[in-house]
Parts: sequence; structure tokens; C-alpha cells
Amino acid sequence: MAVALLVAAGSGERLGSDRPKAFVVLADFAEASDELAEKLQSFVKEQIAPYKYPREVEFVEALPKTATGKLRRSELRLLQPR
Repeated sequence: MAVALLVAAGSGERLGSDRPKAFVVLADFAEASDELAEKLQSFVKEQIAPYKYPREVEFVEALPKTATGKLRRSELRLLQPR
């Protein structure tokens, strides 16, 4: 599997906008590409309600976590793309 870790959150680009966005950490052997992003979006559409699929997919090096390993969702927008 090309994905090591994935989290979906609202992009919050505009006030009142909560479009799903996926932040993806890839496995060491995988490379980020538009094709992989589209595959991930299609997979989600098949598994859950189509309106819930992430409109954006951002590949990142790592996800921000607390000392106890919990995800810091508030810091997701600050991540640098891979």
C-alpha cells in the first residue's frame, strides 16, 4: 500500500466552507502524483457516501502530533507539501 498514514479534515479555506481535504503521508517507496490522488479519491467514493470524498489531496512528509501521539488537527494547514 502506498499510503502510510492519512487524515481527512475540513479545509476551512473560507468561512463556512468545510470541504474535506486529505493529508497523506506516503510509504517510503511511493511517490506523490496526481494519478495517486485521483485513485485515493475514487477509493473513498466507492467505500463511503460520494459527497464525503476529499476534494483536495495534499501529500506531506509527516503529520503534527502531540507528545502522546495524538494528531494536532489545528496545525494541519501549516504543513508543507511533499
